[in-house]
Amino acid sequence: MANKLGFYLHSSQDENGLWSKIERVKPPVALIHLELKNDDLLSTMRRGWSPDTFVVGRLGMDRDEQRSFLDDPDPVAAGQRLADKVFNKDRSFLLKRFPDEPGGRLLVDAWMSLNEPIEGPSWEGWSQQTKTWQQDTLARHQRYDLLQVAFRRRLREFIPGVEAVAFNFGAGNFQQARQYIELYPETLKEYTYLGFHEYGWPAMAKHLTDQPVKTDAGLFPIIMQGLQADPKYGNRHKAIITEAGLARAHLHSGDAAGDVGWLNAVEPLTQDDYWKSLRWYNDLLVQHDAHVLGACLYQVGWTSEWSSFRLTGAYTDAQGQEQPIRIIDWIAEQLA
Repeated sequence: MANKLGFYLHSSQDENGLWSKIERVKPPVALIHLELKNDDLLSTMRRGWSPDTFVVGRLGMDRDEQRSFLDDPDPVAAGQRLADKVFNKDRSFLLKRFPDEPGGRLLVDAWMSLNEPIEGPSWEGWSQQTKTWQQDTLARHQRYDLLQVAFRRRLREFIPGVEAVAFNFGAGNFQQARQYIELYPETLKEYTYLGFHEYGWPAMAKHLTDQPVKTDAGLFPIIMQGLQADPKYGNRHKAIITEAGLARAHLHSGDAAGDVGWLNAVEPLTQDDYWKSLRWYNDLLVQHDAHVLGACLYQVGWTSEWSSFRLTGAYTDAQGQEQPIRIIDWIAEQLA
């Protein structure tokens, strides 16, 4: 069976056996944070550990900084400024290729613009907002459309051949292709790669558990097929699931537990629970191979802030025993 499950690497340092897992799995896609990236890892991947991994880069920003770009009255200037910010963070890294020559492949194939920047028209709270809020949010989407185009074009001025990944909205905020077509005509004409976030809780598909489930995993085929049916776009787009997994807040938004993953203290899941979802999701990704490069599992290279989402290292089971997290090993053994 083919593997379409990739890695979200908030940190790409060699911790919890991360590098050996990358060598074993050879993930089809990986997302790295620029702030905690490791140049040696990406160079080694290109040399042979995982040369074909499509690597997406992300520059972390808080919500207020993202909003400052979105609310700029000149979205073209804002998109250029955002590209400048990414490029100037580490110019030499963004220009690195392997082999180190003009025809070599970039260490990072594509860069994200913003991350979960705006509520979308399918957000569950949309209808409860005021008309003014809705109008302001739609105007923000219109600016983001132009911002993304300017972002990609500016990056390519700096780095010939580099790509950008559009959208990356919160899971379930867009559920129909026509919503993207109406709000993002310029982005859809400009971009090849479209980013999606797909989460569920306590499973990624309703038939996998007898518990109440909320999931937006598996929306991407509906959207991609809808875009491909539009004669303006045809087959030009490829999906990358830039975040995927199990997130308790997807069902229990706003409760005291906060945004936590499968190892939360309130309602922890087992590795077998998670594996059922990942087997199902990989089957879906493989089925729609023509539409999608792969999914970045959140998080394989993790930081302490998001440790309840971790997919490497160890955890304490219900009997108080420390157990190794074997999910990535199962991917290597059964899918890769």
